[in-house]
Formats: sequence, structure tokens, C-alpha cells
Amino acid sequence: GGALHRKHTVRAAIAMGRGSAARCLLGLIVGAAAVPEDLDSFLVSRVGGGRAAGKAAAPKRQPPTFVRALDRAIPPALLPRLLKDAEVARALSQGDSGLKFGKKVTYFHSVASSGATPRFASEEAIEHLRAVSFDEGEFGELGIVGAEWWYQVLPPKGSIGFHYDKDEGAASDQMRMVFPRVSTVTYLTPVGGPTVVLNMTTVDGNRHSPPVAAVGHLSYPVPGRHLMFDGRLVHGVLPVPPDVESGTRVTLLVNWWTQTPLLPNCRPVNKPELARFVSASGATPPKAAAGWGEQLLAAAGLGATPWTASKLLPVGVNSKSTAGGDVMINIAAETHFLWMPERPPTNGFGRIRWNGTQALGSVVVVDLADDRKVARMRHSEEPKLVYFVKAGELGEAKRVFFPAVKRLKQPALAFVAEWGPRTEALWRAFGLDPRGAPHVTIHDTQTDRMYVLRSAGNPNSQSIREFVADFHGGSLQPLPPAERRPREDL
Repeated sequence: GGALHRKHTVRAAIAMGRGSAARCLLGLIVGAAAVPEDLDSFLVSRVGGGRAAGKAAAPKRQPPTFVRALDRAIPPALLPRLLKDAEVARALSQGDSGLKFGKKVTYFHSVASSGATPRFASEEAIEHLRAVSFDEGEFGELGIVGAEWWYQVLPPKGSIGFHYDKDEGAASDQMRMVFPRVSTVTYLTPVGGPTVVLNMTTVDGNRHSPPVAAVGHLSYPVPGRHLMFDGRLVHGVLPVPPDVESGTRVTLLVNWWTQTPLLPNCRPVNKPELARFVSASGATPPKAAAGWGEQLLAAAGLGATPWTASKLLPVGVNSKSTAGGDVMINIAAETHFLWMPERPPTNGFGRIRWNGTQALGSVVVVDLADDRKVARMRHSEEPKLVYFVKAGELGEAKRVFFPAVKRLKQPALAFVAEWGPRTEALWRAFGLDPRGAPHVTIHDTQTDRMYVLRSAGNPNSQSIREFVADFHGGSLQPLPPAERRPREDL
């Protein structure tokens, strides 16, 4: 994933010191928008009814949602053969693919080839997942022409950055974002971090809608689990907490398309590759071509498998647990803070609904040692709202300052400056003493005037919002020149 190019102008931001404040986080602060209706319900809401084997009952439907999970979706006997295919796919992906931007090849299995006897385990799985996931006639209704597939093999503690599934050929050659109709993840091993799917999409890879996530789903690896979601949604894999043992995380990715992704990024398996897959996972025993998926269902006894229940999970805003608290994720060139559940759901699948103070973003990482980026911030026309905290007290900023700036109606670049060697000059410019922190200030870039919030006790969210409103109303008195220092870092 990643942005194609950046167009929009940042008009409000957060910067946060980390450790010795050698880095800052600069971000676009926008209140969490209402969830678009078309994203709060599954794009293909009929998908998931399931097609029962024989006379078995169809899987029980859940209320519409943009993410669904089906456990025991893969026959147990097929799992070890898929792991062998995963090893072949990983070996084939080594080295230079010859594709733009170092992208890797994915494979395409057309609907026209469906119904023919699968040649190796991966094709068996694709036909099987089609049978368990779609109702009779849905392929025709949805206009699906085939499946793009590949494997992900992650080492212990590995993660996958947040991204959009897309036609990589169209993105590379035409700078267009073209999405699959349905994206899926099938877990082959029981270890590794969860897949997280957010209710965010994009048109051009730069701007996201909504700009900050309001709903998310977590799916932990369970062998045979099949996760389906709207192909337009951003998603990624979180790392395993440091104190949790893990192993190699292997998944099969199958995305269903209404148009064939462009060559050469996505293509059919060629003859040498076919020979290696067949050698690894064994040629499929001859069977009648018609109803292959239904035969697998009947053999595995999976015809009546219900969709896995998704439970609403409480988030741990003040948690210090490795499983809860906030996580920092990157989406394209932006960073977001999301508060996560205290503990995983009991069945490994759950959903989160964040309120306005539990999801923060969009944020762009900026290094204070990068003179160009610092100069760009310094010359921004918007006034700069700065929250100064003592070293190690960033949690106070999250509790007080972030909720305040998320509700600002006036544009302002908002920063958090944690005391440290890289930010000392900024503190001195306002005549501030770290012993009296936290402090709240405004620097008017256009007039070069500085303002300091004077209040009894520590500032709170209400006093910060009133401070900004008074600045825009023209009722604040600027800091006298005698109390100021050179503004090198402003």
C-alpha cells in the first residue's frame, strides 16, 4: 500500500517528542467523521450466506458488517499442503521481480478456470473458499471474474504495514487506485499478531475517508479461519507484544476481482511454477469437475459452519498492558494513534468502535534534525499551538491536550514538546521553565507574536479551547518582547 502522491495541504497538526525529543509527530487533526453508511455495511452484504453441501443448512447470517470471519473454512487435511505451497511461493518471490518499485508478483485464477479440477493445493483452496463464501449465483451478480492470490510468511514478531489492496499494475503504471471487490485472509498457523481492518478508504491514496478511523475489526490467527472484508478498506497486521512468544505466521490471501488486475504484476501461474507447486503440494486426485467446492464441503463436514461471532471490545485508554493501550500505525504517509482492547477477544475475533478521543490522526512523522521539514513547519501560515510537558509525561498530553485539539473549530498547527535537548530552544523561546510544566502557548506565525496560557493549576481541555478561541477573537495579550528568546525552532 501507500500513497500515490500527496496533494492536500496540512492545516492542523500534532507534534510529539519521543524519548529525548529527537523526533516529532506532525499530524492532521480532524474530528472522527461519521462512518459512511456504505462502509458500515459490507460492500457485498449477500456474500457470506454460504452454500451448504448436500442438504446441510446454510451458514447463519450475522447483521450486516463490513468484516466477517468464518472458522473451520479450510478442511484440516488441506492445511499442511497449503503450507508447502507457501514455502514454494516464498522461494519464488526471492530476488528481484523486475517489477516497478520492487513489488512482488501475485497470481490470478480466473472464474473461467473454475470448475476444472484444481491442479495443486492453492487452487483447491480457492475453489473451496468460493464455495463456502458465496451464495448460488452471486459471482454473476457481483461480476467477479477471478481471484488474485499469494502468501504472506511473517517471522516471529513480524508485522505488515497498513495498506490498501489494489491493482498494483494500475498503481505503478497509471497512478490509479483500483480495488478488489472482496479482500480475504485465510490463516494457516496459530501464531502472530492480529489483522486489523479499519473503516477507512481512499480515492487517490492520499486522502482518507473518514480521516480518522471510527470502527475497526481485529482477527487473530486461527488455523482454517477465513476473514472477508470490503476490498476498499485499509488494513494491516500488528506485531506481537514483546513479552508474548510467537512463531512463523503464514496466511493465504485471496482477493476477488470484477476486472482482471494488470500484467505483469498479477498473472497466471506459468509452467515452471506450476511444476513446483504440483511437486510440493501434490497433484489433486481426479474428481468430477462440476461441484468441486461442494464436494470439499461435504468431505470436510463444513456445510453448516456459522459465521464467527464478532463481539464489541472495550478499549484500554489508560492501559499500560502490552495488549491494550494505544498503538501507533502508519497509513500511507500519515501516522494514527488507536486505543486497543485490554485483551484479545476470547474467540480471536472482535470489533472496536472508537469515540472522538480514542483514535487520533492523521499524523505525519517529522524528524527535528531534518532542516527542510522544520523550515516547512516554521513557515506555515497557521498559528502554532504548543503543549509543553516534562520528560516522560506524554500521557498527560494524550489525556488533556489531544481531546482539546480534536474539537478545535479554528485551524491551528498543534504540537507537543516534551522537554529534552532537541526542544530546549523552543521552551526558552517562550521563556518557559520545565519545572512549571505543563504549559500551553500560541505562536502567531504571521505577526511573530507569542502567547502563553495563564491559568490557576494545570491547563485542561476546556481552558485550552477557550485559549484558542480568545486568540482568534483578538482578546489575548502577547508575550512582552523582554520575556522572549530567539525563536530558532519556531
